[in-house]
Amino acid sequence: MRPTALAALIVTLCCFTGAAADVLLIPDSSGDKIWAFDPFDGSVLSDDYVPADGNMVQPINIVDSGRGTFLVSDENADAVLEYAITGEFLHVIAGPDQGLDALQGITVRDGAAYVGSRTARGVYRVDLDTGAVELWAEEVGTPRDIVFRDDDVLITNSDTEANGGENIEQYSLDGAFLATFHDSDGVTGIDFPQQLQLEADGNVIAAGFSTPRGLYSYDGFGNESAAFTNIITSPRGIVRLGNGKLLYAGGTRVMVYDPATQTEETVINQSRTSFRYIERSSAPVPIFGDVNRDGSVDVLDLVTLIQSQGPCPGPACLSDLNEDGVVDEEDQRIMRLLIGLLQPGDQL
Repeated sequence: MRPTALAALIVTLCCFTGAAADVLLIPDSSGDKIWAFDPFDGSVLSDDYVPADGNMVQPINIVDSGRGTFLVSDENADAVLEYAITGEFLHVIAGPDQGLDALQGITVRDGAAYVGSRTARGVYRVDLDTGAVELWAEEVGTPRDIVFRDDDVLITNSDTEANGGENIEQYSLDGAFLATFHDSDGVTGIDFPQQLQLEADGNVIAAGFSTPRGLYSYDGFGNESAAFTNIITSPRGIVRLGNGKLLYAGGTRVMVYDPATQTEETVINQSRTSFRYIERSSAPVPIFGDVNRDGSVDVLDLVTLIQSQGPCPGPACLSDLNEDGVVDEEDQRIMRLLIGLLQPGDQL
């Protein structure tokens, strides 16, 4: 690569990666890791944002903890796990020893995590400082996701219609049942509701996993305002993108659905993946050249890059700066330019 072209590449990539402030995070519960997507258009930013490490067994949901870390609810580890923003495992906040089992969606409020449990048929409250666990809401059926509003809490209940499920339930802020927010028969309305998202205008969007599988929208009182059922796969996760379209995830696919045209496009369809809930995070987008993910580009990144020489394909390979599938002297040249040890016309 000519020096001028190399310099132009660096300027372009640096400016691009610095443009986004947030990321969308989606657990892959087959690969036991976390992917990152662009919050405006849904494009893939990283397929290894939080790498598999043996602690995640079937991650369902990842959220910001409110204290500069991530929390992961894991269905098979039966635990709430805490990770550093840079992706390193920190510890188990609470798990089977505290009675947790078959965990689903998780949310954070006032220093506590609220997480649904299929086997407990309720929602646990987990104190983030002490790890103390209490059953906060009982007899929810099969709680999948929890969303706090100003004066109440919405919980998706994916139990069967015969058992009072297929609904979105409304609870008080202290965990008492108030009413059914949206009552579905599971035939003409949402069936097997999974993730919920509260939108800025007060509306609620929801992922309906089973037939009629679809992307559903409700007003603030639970009245259905839209149902998009012409989708290619069953959704578990859902979020509104910055461009107004809907990003949804389920099975091996992450898709973008355009409500205006009622068409969709594939972001990713990869075997041996199982995509779950989608959450917006204020965690930093990976910086071009920050191969050790410490938040800066410096000589330590050059050392890391030199130590990772060899084949390294795919977006998870942060050391492959020119994205040619291998970490070599050309990547070293780019890194030295980034940290000011070379000028575009210099030799390595």
